[in-house]
Order: sequence, then C-alpha cells, then structure tokens
Amino acid sequence: MIEIDSKLKQMSGTREKQMDQLFDIWKQHIKDNPLDSGRKDYLIRDGIISPKKYDIQKMKVLFVLKETNETGAICRNKSLLTEGGWIYRYLNNEIEDKLLTKITKLYQIIKSPFDIDLKDKNKRILENVAFININKRGHGEKKSKTNLKDVIKFDRELLFKQIELINPDIVIFGCNRLMGFFLDSNRKKFAVINFAKSKNIKFLETWHFSRISYKSFISDVRKYLSSEVK
Repeated sequence: MIEIDSKLKQMSGTREKQMDQLFDIWKQHIKDNPLDSGRKDYLIRDGIISPKKYDIQKMKVLFVLKETNETGAICRNKSLLTEGGWIYRYLNNEIEDKLLTKITKLYQIIKSPFDIDLKDKNKRILENVAFININKRGHGEKKSKTNLKDVIKFDRELLFKQIELINPDIVIFGCNRLMGFFLDSNRKKFAVINFAKSKNIKFLETWHFSRISYKSFISDVRKYLSSEVK
C-alpha cells in the first residue's frame, strides 16, 4: 500500500477538496483491485451529509455500517448523498426507510440521552451527522458477496483517511464485532486513533442498527457517552 500512502500524502486544500481527491484515489484503487470476480465495482460515495450543519455541531457523530446496498442503475449515481442516492431520497421524502429512521432516532438519543423524545419525526436532523460504509463497492446487477475482511485489507488506509477528514467526536459502529477489524496488530487500540491523540474520541459498538433496541442503546449511550453530551 506504499503507492496509496504516497497519494494520500499529496492531498491538499479544503476538507471538501481533499474528500474529492480521496474518492478519486479510491475509485482507481477499486478499479485496480476488483474483489468480486467478473463484476464491475462502482465506488459509492458517502460521508458528511450536510457539511454546513455538521460543522456547527458541538458533538460530531459518525455512524459506520458494513456495506452499501446500492445496486443496478443507482450505481451510476455513485453517491448516497446526492440526487438519486439512498440518503438523499430519504431526506427528500422520496422513500421511507426503516434503517435510516432508526439511525435518526439513535442520533436523537446520542444528543440527549437523559431527555429523549422518540416521537419526534423530524428526519432532517440526520443532516447533522456523517455516515460511511466500510465496503463502498456497489455493483451493477447484484449485491456484493465480498468478504468484509478483504475490503478492509485493501481499503484500510483509505478508510482511515476518510475518518480523519470527517474528524468526529463520536464513532458509532453499527454492527457487532465490526470495530474489531480496526484494532492494531496487538488488538489493544485503534490504529485510526493516531490521527486524533489530542481528542477524547468516543467509540461505541452496537448490534446492527436495524436490530438494536432503543432501550439497549440508551443504556449504552448513558454508560459510554454521557460525559461528553452537553
């Protein structure tokens, strides 16, 4: 991955410009490293949903999921965040989505773990967060069968750079044991934490967001995050 490291070090400019540069590198990287034999991979962009709203949050939250579910024609859009993409369609009432509704309510819990109003249906608050998939490889016909360990093996440095640019205060891993993929060789700490030694970043791992109960999540948040919630 020496070539990837070299390219990442050459990135410059604003966060948004560096994100564009990162995804250009990622797109070529995916082209050079197809993990599903016989299928064309598409890079499906993700990240900060609304930079203006994200940047003014006192507590910046990043949700991490396993993989994109975008297939077929939607792959030509190549972003979850712009017109035609999954999150864009949800926020603009083009679709209803149980998972994104769940994540919206989980964010409400993170914001106010001791004063929760889960009846609030304002989905636009999702614009306050960042959202990434570990596997960003969309496919033109069928969902990916790529092993997540292989994705992390090939995309690790790119994923770390994306998280560094997002610069969250809290990272929520939405899949049991997903966090373990990011441990260093001694399995004691996150390699990704190196970019933010000066920040008290909180990491929380849950069951898949679609499976976790609100009661369980509230308990976890109160236990691990309450000291950071204002």
